[in-house]
Amino acid sequence: MRHRLVWGTALSLGVVSLLLSACASAGPKNGMTIDHVLQLKHVSGVSISPDGKQIAYVLSEPRGAKDKPGRAWSAIWVLKDGVKAPRRYTPARKNAGSPVFTPDNNRLAFTARRGGKDGKNQVHWMPLDGGEAVPLTDAPDGVMRFKLSPDGSKIAYTTLAAKDEAREKARSGGRDETVIDSHHRHHLLKVMTVESKKTITVTPSDKTVFEFDWSPDGTRLAVMMSASPKNDDNYMFRGLWVFPSAAPAKGQQPVGNLLVDKVGKMGQPQWSPGSKHIAWRGASQLNDATTGTLWIIPSDGGTPKALNKGAEETAYHHQWIADNELLVSAVTGTRSHLSRRDLSGGKTPVLDTKGPIYLGFSVDKAGKRFAMSANTSTDPPDVYVGELDGSLERLTHSHDYLKGVDLAVQQSITWKAQDGLEIGGVLIKPLDYKEGTRYPLVLYVHGGPEWQSLDGWSTRYLGAAQVLAANGYAVLMPNYRGSAGRGSKYAMMDHKDLGGQEFLDNVAAVKHLVATGLADSARVGMVGGSYGGYMSALAATRGTDTFAAAINFAGIGNWWSFTGTSDIPHENSLVHWDLYCYDSPANGEKCWKGSPLAYIYNAKTPLMMLHGADDKRVPVSQAWELYTAFRIKKIPTEMVTYPREGHGLAERAHRQDCMERTLAWFDKYLKAPKQAQR
Repeated sequence: MRHRLVWGTALSLGVVSLLLSACASAGPKNGMTIDHVLQLKHVSGVSISPDGKQIAYVLSEPRGAKDKPGRAWSAIWVLKDGVKAPRRYTPARKNAGSPVFTPDNNRLAFTARRGGKDGKNQVHWMPLDGGEAVPLTDAPDGVMRFKLSPDGSKIAYTTLAAKDEAREKARSGGRDETVIDSHHRHHLLKVMTVESKKTITVTPSDKTVFEFDWSPDGTRLAVMMSASPKNDDNYMFRGLWVFPSAAPAKGQQPVGNLLVDKVGKMGQPQWSPGSKHIAWRGASQLNDATTGTLWIIPSDGGTPKALNKGAEETAYHHQWIADNELLVSAVTGTRSHLSRRDLSGGKTPVLDTKGPIYLGFSVDKAGKRFAMSANTSTDPPDVYVGELDGSLERLTHSHDYLKGVDLAVQQSITWKAQDGLEIGGVLIKPLDYKEGTRYPLVLYVHGGPEWQSLDGWSTRYLGAAQVLAANGYAVLMPNYRGSAGRGSKYAMMDHKDLGGQEFLDNVAAVKHLVATGLADSARVGMVGGSYGGYMSALAATRGTDTFAAAINFAGIGNWWSFTGTSDIPHENSLVHWDLYCYDSPANGEKCWKGSPLAYIYNAKTPLMMLHGADDKRVPVSQAWELYTAFRIKKIPTEMVTYPREGHGLAERAHRQDCMERTLAWFDKYLKAPKQAQR
């Protein structure tokens, strides 16, 4: 049965959750287990048809214990008005993604690896009333991103430039040396006419295209591109250009109009319906780590205007619904909200912060109906549909395997930092919580640092929050300064002080929860990944008197060596440190003092390190440095590397191992009897 809710007039999900919790408390509790987490599905890629009557989405299902190692299987499903059950449109145990409806509402286009050359990712489409999928592109190196033209007659897509044949011949003869930062294979933007298959390149051969969008009349393309495909250029040094969608003159390189260049992080270019403006999300200034500012610029050139500059929010998605109005999703604190924004900066709420959590959405052509993947504290992501009157309806229930699982109470909280600044986060109490009892506390710290903890579904393989709660732990997910969700000013508060006051924000959270009577000060741990792993390494060194155990997943141990070996030395230096370690002795000293290794002399907290063996973002050498230091110092330590994994874990067995080790590590060091509280 479908439930139609109008937020603010019907029962909020928070009230429903409390009622469910009250019912569940009547009998023995059946908490979440590692096996439950391994079964979690994921709903993403939600796309609504132009007429608003159909919704496509990607449902990812994890592999089974006996399957060959690999990523989850992803299939595309479609919901039609008047039909209760969704229908799967692509085969199970195959991978497909990026679904989008054709402008005539009759076909579904998507990417898949079946067919084409050498199993590369290609664009396919299929009739919605039945029939087989037909490959549209046949790019030798596959398709990265694609968009249909407004009339559906063409496809714009990015793909790798052709290999240098002379260089490949030399390689086959043994001359396979690599000259760093040379011979880049750029991502080119091509336009293919669907009927004739004629394909042209519309961007220069010496630039890499990352994102793009068609003008409403199909004659131009807004393009975000950089000088190379390197991650630093992708993150920090994009420019916004407008190129014709037609082929340049024979023998000539494509020529475009540069609108803005190297202004900091930027993404999601999108034309207004009347072609007068282009919107994008980006940094408020060069050294802003977030892309939470919504920018508008005339499509023929001019001065960009920030619609929400200075607002205590982080914008995450936008879509035009009229020539002078956009629909925008944003996060404030631990909650998301949806609103209409006009070009003068006016704001009209559509969904307030009391509903489910979401970041992106898809809007129909009329700008009246939208669809999204959303989640709550008790339900993983599912498909929702809404209208601009503020109504929202949940359409799918993809997680029936969680029926009967009791979930611990989750809530947003705030506390005061050492300097008086208010900090917020999300707290999960132990499943067996009893007033007046102190519990072991685990801080599950997000990465970035320009990410944030949200008051929605919070259990994943790293720091599996509800699994920890089911095993008697309180879990806090803090939004320390430097986090997104409170505007650019808050996100930049850690500049020139990484690991300084932002780390003390987490220490203040511990003191707050000890003062409330919830946490046992002698049994506090921390776990996090990437920048959260860095925080966890600091917990084991700088915060050794506060934290009794720590788990560092893919975190930084030494800012000096990280800067020289990571794939984002410029991004990290510009928007996180707001300085380069190499520029002066004073800067170098700041970088060293922010490093967990700088505090190794006094460290005594047991530290476990988990790391993908093929991590390019935070090279595994960062874990080796810490592991060696802890071994020499004879501090309890353990280091685990995962083959084939990069900056995160994709394979089921690896995720299982990560969760099992996490629980065992904290059980060993946080549940052992203590003589006295710290």
